[in-house]
Amino acid sequence: MGTCRIEAAYNYLTEKVIIKILSMVDDRVKQGEFDHAEANATWANLTGDNEPLLTFC
Repeated sequence: MGTCRIEAAYNYLTEKVIIKILSMVDDRVKQGEFDHAEANATWANLTGDNEPLLTFC
């Protein structure tokens, strides 16, 4: 880590999570839309944080 910034947003129209990875070294950007389970798994893989990105009531 330390060479990129990771952002997450929720798209209410598609009900999917957008995860964006921005390189701090050059101008590369990777972005993807995920369903809730995929978003939590992807977030955990990218950040090492096992707390879910999304929780449901």
